[in-house]
Amino acid sequence: MATFDAIYGLSTAIKSLLEDNAPTVWGTLTCSVVQPTAVSSGIGADKEGFTISLYRVSVNGTQRSQAPRRDERDGKLYRPSKLVDLHYLITPWAKSTDKQHQMLGWLITLIEDRGNLSSAVLNQKLADPHTFGLLESVQLGFESMPLTEHFNLWDKLRTAFPASVTCVARMVALDSMLPVDEAVVVQTRKFIYNEVGVSS
Repeated sequence: MATFDAIYGLSTAIKSLLEDNAPTVWGTLTCSVVQPTAVSSGIGADKEGFTISLYRVSVNGTQRSQAPRRDERDGKLYRPSKLVDLHYLITPWAKSTDKQHQMLGWLITLIEDRGNLSSAVLNQKLADPHTFGLLESVQLGFESMPLTEHFNLWDKLRTAFPASVTCVARMVALDSMLPVDEAVVVQTRKFIYNEVGVSS
């Protein structure tokens, strides 16, 4: 389970994953989390690197009814968490086509090999080290961008829209902040017995 900072935290973790694992022979790469409409301007003409763009958020369609959540920090009961899918567009930028294709292949391999992000990785760069629960993890997987969304982006970025990777993090749990009222726990029971013909 994760707090409302989970979306920001996941975007930050993807950025750190790219920065921390890029081959040293490529030099310093610039990795930026940007809006979809700013994909082509997120790096700069004289730099090389990656842009990470969250282009769609959807409520997970396979979620079942969940029980209220017991918070491990304060022990209180809260409404069930909401499961969402986060859809990302990750684009490599380079001065040459050859290097751009190398970066694209490396990116695909990185997500395949290290796409399972533990809570330690997710919380590493966040101000609140408990944004994601201790046993929580997020799996990045590949997906195809729907044609309508692809065409919408292409229409806005047609002058600079190189080959990119689309991936999704499914079932990220966003914790509710609304507590559930709990009845007082029963401690004892008192039974009153009356004898026949004797009033109480």
